[in-house]
Amino acid sequence: MPLELRPVLSAAEMPEYISCYLEAFSNPDSPFTHLAAPVYGSDAEAQNDRVLGFSARHWFAHSADPSSRLFKVVDTERNDKIVGGAKWNVYLEDPFKKGVPKASAYWWPPGPSKRYTEAVFNRLLEIRNRRKPHILCYYTFTHPNYRRMGAGNLMMEWATHEADKLSLEIHIEGSPLGSSLYTRHGLRILEIAELNPPPGTQEEEIDE
Repeated sequence: MPLELRPVLSAAEMPEYISCYLEAFSNPDSPFTHLAAPVYGSDAEAQNDRVLGFSARHWFAHSADPSSRLFKVVDTERNDKIVGGAKWNVYLEDPFKKGVPKASAYWWPPGPSKRYTEAVFNRLLEIRNRRKPHILCYYTFTHPNYRRMGAGNLMMEWATHEADKLSLEIHIEGSPLGSSLYTRHGLRILEIAELNPPPGTQEEEIDE
């Protein structure tokens, strides 16, 4: 099946893109996804609201950030079905020269879940505090039915080519699931970091 890497060009593509994203990060389940894209209910309408809400937030963040590069992997034999995707940030200068921003989990209502989510996201921003130009892998994902078929290689080939062209380092925050892909493309594991929020914000507080 010929897979192709293409840029995501419009908000209209986002619901299909995010649906694939959520499928990928539910197998295996990623707790981080429950923070970024909570679902309020168990019926089909709640799931649809989750997809549409996360799609809108994701596209807004991408559109407002000139460093953001958003890609999809499509199956050209199935009417360009989206089967994977990636978000990269290409920082041509220090992204934190004005300081590390504070996260706002505005999609959560006030309460413990919002506080916990913000604590986790702020910890992530601390880890990302690299004071020099670089390319950051925000995420990569592949639908479970398309894993080990070349989608990951397409995404990494774009990044390594871009890094070579711009003479930039690549930084990836990945899970063990993707580590073999990254090392296969010449990256090294430099640090094992845990997203432990500060005391006073407990995971048990999540009231999704």
